[in-house]
Amino acid sequence: MILDAIQINLIILGFCMFISCLIMAMTESKQFVGEQRLKVGIEYGIFAATGLIASVVLGYGYFS
Repeated sequence: MILDAIQINLIILGFCMFISCLIMAMTESKQFVGEQRLKVGIEYGIFAATGLIASVVLGYGYFS
């Protein structure tokens, strides 16, 4: 029961990380131009993808 609660909290944390990284990528990339803008977008995009993948894998493990 405790492990289920921990896993659900990790799923929620992963989705929150995904959403917050997408928001930061959109807002911070507007401040830069050219190569720096692309670099910031890629960095936050990688973190967002990591959060989404982690939460999907944890969710699949929890619900199956």
